[in-house]
Formats: sequence, structure tokens, C-alpha cells
Amino acid sequence: MTVSPAMQRYAAEIYRLQQDHEQVPLSLLSSHVDASAQAISTMIKRLNKSGYLVHEPYKGVRLTQSGEKIAMPSLRRHRLTEV
Repeated sequence: MTVSPAMQRYAAEIYRLQQDHEQVPLSLLSSHVDASAQAISTMIKRLNKSGYLVHEPYKGVRLTQSGEKIAMPSLRRHRLTEV
């Protein structure tokens, strides 16, 4: 499956939030991502189906190793723009 820029952005945001939370609640993710609840739900389903994250209902999400890999390019770009 091709990884879209949107998938990379979501994975990067989940990666950042995972630094403080083992499981990232969807409510926390929605407060950091400028998107509707429906768009977030759709993307979580896509990332889960692709094996990039694990979604545990009522607990939240966490990236798999492959999910962390797709987050890296977006994280690097963001860090370069901060410099």
C-alpha cells in the first residue's frame, strides 16, 4: 500500500503524543489534529488495516514499528523547518 502524506502526518502526530502516553486516546489526537472526528476515524481505520498502528477501543492507539518508520520522514521535515 502506498503511504500518503496524510498518513505520514497522522503517524507523526501519534508518534509525538506517544512520547508522553503509552496509548494515545483519540480525544487527545483530535485536539492536536485539525480534522473532523469522521476524518480521524477514517484515517485510524486505514492505518490500522495497513498494520501501521494498533487500535484498542476505549484505550487509544499506538504505532507499530512500521508505523514509526512511516512517521519519520514527516518528523524530519518538521524538525528541519524549526531550525
